[in-house]
Amino acid sequence: MATRSWNSRDELSVGAKPANEAAHVLQHSGQTGDAGLGAEGHAGAVADAVVAGR
Repeated sequence: MATRSWNSRDELSVGAKPANEAAHVLQHSGQTGDAGLGAEGHAGAVADAVVAGR
């Protein structure tokens, strides 16, 4: 799965931004790690998977 970093300058689809932010909330609460992708890479992968329906 291709991943991408996200920051406030990037355009995300309607479903991707909330998924990205939700992944960060889980990271900060200690409920998930970053899967070795770094915080932004992991959040981007989660957002891509949610948007793709996986």
